[in-house]
Amino acid sequence: MRELLLLRTEKNNVLKIINYIGNDEIKYQLLVDYIVDNKVKTSDTAAWALSHCHDNGLGFFDKYLGVLFPNFNQ
Repeated sequence: MRELLLLRTEKNNVLKIINYIGNDEIKYQLLVDYIVDNKVKTSDTAAWALSHCHDNGLGFFDKYLGVLFPNFNQ
């Protein structure tokens, strides 16, 4: 997945990431890890892909709310 995240940030490449993840929770968690890691190149693209996964009803977004937004419940 890292190779996909390092490609030029454009919709075509984000769609490749979404297709790669599919409905695989382990790959979804890895995508979340790239966001939390907060390295500009990979985290920005990962966040864009995650937003599309959420919009398309793919994945496990609710399960990772606490990881993505640690102060959300405080």
